[in-house]
Amino acid sequence: MLKKICKEFWQRYCYKIDSWNDLYQTVQYLFIYAYNIWQPEKGSFEGYLEKVIRYKLRSMLNGEYAPWSSKSPFTFLKDRKMQLCFMEEDILEQYM
Repeated sequence: MLKKICKEFWQRYCYKIDSWNDLYQTVQYLFIYAYNIWQPEKGSFEGYLEKVIRYKLRSMLNGEYAPWSSKSPFTFLKDRKMQLCFMEEDILEQYM
């Protein structure tokens, strides 16, 4: 299921995505996130997992960071990586 979701997002948004590996690693990270917040009494994990991954990937495409990553954000998007690199350079310059 994870590779299927990656394939769909890659086919639609490859021009925005830095690499297949970054996308797949993000989906694996979202798997861990979904597993940790899943509540068994509310339904099957498989259905919940797919909804969470698709929702979070769309959110990340719209500029949000991955869940639990506000202090050290990561991204699979080309544009965001450039912004993060510039931010890191600015932070390093402040401490020098």
